[in-house]
Amino acid sequence: MKKLLFLLALMPLQIFAQWSYVGKINDICDPPVTFTYTYTNTQIEAHGNRYDVFRNSTLIRSESGMMGCCNIDKMEVFTDSIVLIVVNGAGFLFSNITLDAGNSWAPFCHLGYYEIEEINMINQNTGYALLRGSYDNNKLSLLRISDIETKILFETDTIDTSVHDAFLIDTIFGESYCPNIQNIGFKIQQDGVEINYHINVSNVKIGLDNISQDNNIKISPNPVKDKLIIESNDDYFVKIYNNLGQELRLELIKKGYNTIDMSTDKSGIYFFSFYNNDMHVTTKKIIKN
Repeated sequence: MKKLLFLLALMPLQIFAQWSYVGKINDICDPPVTFTYTYTNTQIEAHGNRYDVFRNSTLIRSESGMMGCCNIDKMEVFTDSIVLIVVNGAGFLFSNITLDAGNSWAPFCHLGYYEIEEINMINQNTGYALLRGSYDNNKLSLLRISDIETKILFETDTIDTSVHDAFLIDTIFGESYCPNIQNIGFKIQQDGVEINYHINVSNVKIGLDNISQDNNIKISPNPVKDKLIIESNDDYFVKIYNNLGQELRLELIKKGYNTIDMSTDKSGIYFFSFYNNDMHVTTKKIIKN
């Protein structure tokens, strides 16, 4: 045992520096904001917390819970109307969004067990998040966050400092709020070296490409004129969008047969996004005659 301890003592001590966040790249998606949005996190009991969100000092949202819930880890003010908050519930990150300056809020997406460094929103449906691993602090993740489809674009626990510029390609859902957006990203630093992660994005209408197919949800007739019949194997909330990516309304679909009246909707293309337990399941394209 003494010999083993002696050998261990001769081994060099390795200290791995963690990467640090520097800033956004090409942050051209920040429309002017006239409202002032702030938040506070307050411990209410030994194991409980509460967060409050304010618009111009007026309380617009509050939530509390026990066992490590709930604190806001990040707020992204995109426009006067659109604000995203990332909430930490005992280490698990989830997000909520308002599209009407805080009058109503809806679940956006789950981010998982990470620490959040930065968010860059593109529109009300899509943004990008730079995350750090909760248990491995040198783990870096780039995540497309979306209420339509969340996706990990890049993830590593070993930062390659020989690569100063890394390029990723992705598509955004809905109409971009930035007229000529081509490249956004994040800058980090590792061992004194700055590394740029660029995301080259292209715009697609919601659901026009790669709409997921789910045989557990059957819709007819399609095209539809008046009544749309949905046969489902489970309960779902359905967000209905037009072809510009604008959310029109929310419908509750129960297990079994359901009908949705589309007689008063204009002719055109619509997208039905199905959610179960706040998780996106599938998106269906509907043609209205």
